[in-house]
Amino acid sequence: MSNKKTVTVTAHSGCMNTKPNSIESISAGFDMGADITEIDIRFTSDGVPVLSHDDVNNKNAKNLVTLSEAFDCIKQYSDRKVNLDIKEQSNMPSIQRLAYEKGVINQLFFTGVFDSFVCDVKMGCPDIPYYLNKNFLPYLKNIPAYIRYLVYLTKKYGAIGINLNKSCCSEALVNAFHKENLLVSVWTVTDVEGAKKCLSMNVDNITCKNPDEVLALIGKL
Repeated sequence: MSNKKTVTVTAHSGCMNTKPNSIESISAGFDMGADITEIDIRFTSDGVPVLSHDDVNNKNAKNLVTLSEAFDCIKQYSDRKVNLDIKEQSNMPSIQRLAYEKGVINQLFFTGVFDSFVCDVKMGCPDIPYYLNKNFLPYLKNIPAYIRYLVYLTKKYGAIGINLNKSCCSEALVNAFHKENLLVSVWTVTDVEGAKKCLSMNVDNITCKNPDEVLALIGKL
């Protein structure tokens, strides 16, 4: 079983039946006791970072929460972390500049960083750590050679760990990453049984729709 004192719980955007990528969602996750909340990041046509999972256009941009507004909320929870799930990388430097302006730089890390995003993330936001995201067929999670490849890539890119779908996680994978002092984060857990399975593999972070259920399970609620 995962160490209950160290595993973190991330409230997925739209947790607790709130509107995804809203101030309400951020506050709900933190107020429930989640260690981390997740928000999705895209950019308007003029490069302003906003909270959105889907493409941004001139019609919907005015209805979106800006990252500046989100940071104003986040800084009220200075002891918590925020997962910036990157959906595009067109103006990464604006994120780090804004994080310093708002005083939240130490609360942030990135996910959604696939191989093709790594260079832009490292160059545009060198002071913000990130997980490497990988998609692969679930059967590969128990193939030693493939696990070694994932560890190699994660270290090569300078990521703090790997972020993957819960179906792609295995105890062997987690053990291999931990041997190299790398973290394993899984998404998205939707029920208690799924959380128990992830905890049994000793993952470091669980992203979930209902953080209250997972927090209760590990004794943090």
